[in-house]
Amino acid sequence: MWRLGRSLSGPLPVSSVRWASSIRNEAAALPLSTPLVNFQPTSAEQRPSHGPCQMSTFDNKVTVSTMEANSPVSVVSVTVRAGSRFETPEELGVSHFLRRMAFKTTEPFSAVHMARMPELAGASCWSTGGRENVSFNAEFLVDNAAPVLECLTSSVGRPAFNHWEVNDIQSMVKNDKQSAFLDQASEVIDAVHRAAFRNTLRNSVFCPDYRVSQIDDHQIRDYYQRYFCGPRVAVVGVGIPHDDLVKLCLVGGIHELRSSNVEEVASVFTKSNQEVHMENGEESVVGAVVAQGATLTGNNYFSAALLQRILGTGVYVQYGCNAATSRITNASEKAHAGGAKVSSINFNYSDSGLFGVMASARRDTIRPCLKAAWGEVARAATGVSAPELARAKAHVKADILRSMESHSDLAEDIANQTLLRGKYMRPENVIETVDKVTAAQVTTFAKSVASSARVMALNGDLRDAPYLSDM
Repeated sequence: MWRLGRSLSGPLPVSSVRWASSIRNEAAALPLSTPLVNFQPTSAEQRPSHGPCQMSTFDNKVTVSTMEANSPVSVVSVTVRAGSRFETPEELGVSHFLRRMAFKTTEPFSAVHMARMPELAGASCWSTGGRENVSFNAEFLVDNAAPVLECLTSSVGRPAFNHWEVNDIQSMVKNDKQSAFLDQASEVIDAVHRAAFRNTLRNSVFCPDYRVSQIDDHQIRDYYQRYFCGPRVAVVGVGIPHDDLVKLCLVGGIHELRSSNVEEVASVFTKSNQEVHMENGEESVVGAVVAQGATLTGNNYFSAALLQRILGTGVYVQYGCNAATSRITNASEKAHAGGAKVSSINFNYSDSGLFGVMASARRDTIRPCLKAAWGEVARAATGVSAPELARAKAHVKADILRSMESHSDLAEDIANQTLLRGKYMRPENVIETVDKVTAAQVTTFAKSVASSARVMALNGDLRDAPYLSDM
């Protein structure tokens, strides 16, 4: 992800330093055992909560959604279904350039204006991209919404795509991929997608090296004109009045996007086992074994999330241990793969998904580690216990509620649901759905994973690496 946030720099004024010091000295004078005077804790009913989700639609079918957050900080996200999965073989890497062109020159504003106005308003602007969507985001104080959203909406509704700016970002595009692939896990995840799918979802979110110098402003403009259309755009605001956001969208030209949609090509999952071995000089080995998983809108979506928690998703605390609750951690330790990091992985898309396990271990322990971890997937197909299911449900519900604490995550969730379902399901309704999932449904999903074609990718010193036949 690319978050181009800005922070204040330079020394604080002397008055501010002195004021902060006096506060610290006064606070230090009060021992922690001293009770707070006249402090009335608020009940759960009195604490501010998120309001209802308001939705409206422009004539060109662009959806605008807002949710009150009872916070002075607001986040607005413009999400477009224009991710890398929609690139043709001749367009590989265009979506990467497209998100890198965010907040550059637009028809009404220069690049200097696009950089300075959000900065003067104390806002952070950034763009993100994946295989499904490209998002343009801004975080700001609600009182400074107008100048920030003028830049945000014009970047989506009226971009200029100057050829010299496209040439300028080539080095950034290269650096994005190089920085991401410094992490072996990122390269392995990219490889399993490339091997698992025959089209669409196999496209990387990063521009291939050979394509960086080939992409020009004409290709980016053609891709923009094809996929930046009303039904594929969702504007979401958290902590901003609905009417204000609608009015500001009119300024940036989002309402002028064409209303006709384009036909999407369905992804095709491989029907045979696939392996990708990436040999290099790294001492550690990172490997993943995946099979076909659940879609975002399918009946197995929550079953996949619960199975992932039952198998184990890694530790939440540095130097922590989840051996008491993680099946695959216990299995890898019993297989004499001590010191290995293992986790189940779950990628969900609109029409397909990947589910499996990932491990990072020494070259001499990666074979038993991956074999033991994948064996737990097959063992889950024979059944899961009631305590395991209850613990997994608690983890999933905690993750759902925790996502409400981040305005950015909440805006992303609302946008995804709006584009795929046409409506927003509140967390309390999602939790009710999670509670209704049975052990039989989780077992059925585990059986479908265990019986699916498998894909393995490994990165590192592969002298002792396993093959799918070893699984």
